Amino acid sequence: QVRHDRIVFASNRAGQGGGALAVVESAQVAVSNAEFVGNQAAGAGGAISVDHAILSLINATLYGNSAPAGASVDGRGGAG
Repeated sequence: QVRHDRIVFASNRAGQGGGALAVVESAQVAVSNAEFVGNQAAGAGGAISVDHAILSLINATLYGNSAPAGASVDGRGGAG
């Protein structure tokens, strides 16, 4: 499992999903005490995209993110 604590994801860009963070393919990621601000994605999930994976967000603030679908977060499928 990947863990991030006390982190700021700001002004990131992605050509597809997850402007700041893309969690895919049965990955397990925990993010705590974080800010996601001003991120953009051309696909889904301006800040975060989760595709068939597990993401735990604890004490996270998300604002000012943008994408055509899921301004801050987009999730698809389950981890399996």
